[in-house]
Amino acid sequence: MMDDCVLDDVPFGYCMVDVGSSRPQGWSEPLEYGCLARVEDVREEGSNLLCTANGHGRFKIKKIIPAALDYENFGMIFPPVSDLEKRYRDDNPTGKLYLRAEIELIEPPTGTPSEVQWNELASVWAENVILFQKLVGQPSSSLEDTFGYIEEIFTQPFPGRFWHAGNMLLETDEERQKALSAETWDEIISLMHESLVHRRLKVEAMVKFAQTSLSSYEEE
Repeated sequence: MMDDCVLDDVPFGYCMVDVGSSRPQGWSEPLEYGCLARVEDVREEGSNLLCTANGHGRFKIKKIIPAALDYENFGMIFPPVSDLEKRYRDDNPTGKLYLRAEIELIEPPTGTPSEVQWNELASVWAENVILFQKLVGQPSSSLEDTFGYIEEIFTQPFPGRFWHAGNMLLETDEERQKALSAETWDEIISLMHESLVHRRLKVEAMVKFAQTSLSSYEEE
């Protein structure tokens, strides 16, 4: 797949795995929505082939095109690609050794993310970080310092900054699928806020449990 993408200068589809799929031919099926990514900065380091992949758009899968061969686990010794291609080339000359799909491109979300929306999101995120610091017994940073640290991490212009943040904030497959299929930026930003609220509730519950446990121990 890497050869095809680099030599033909075409993107590949990045999708999350559908853990509940029936694994046809032994391959893990993707979820419905994904992101197109383009291979850039390909380089070799020893026996490893490294690259950078940047997202360039969203899509919806319409139909899976199966791989030419069933999935096999070759362990540490992977056979030459040419040997694998010989197994199917006569019967399936256009086949590939990876899953493909017919897709429908999704238009960019409508609306324009603003600096105000970013500041609101980063402020709530900073509050969560400080709460977690207290939970694990770390010295708590000030809200201003924590907000500044978040600003140092996310330096891309809008809207890329929100996608970068969403990659860290949206943890579940359901959250990410909703973001990839959302029609507006307001929907996506709302999902990020909801994720932060859920995280805060978890941390607060952990703090309360720790305090209750400590109180019980002191009474004993």
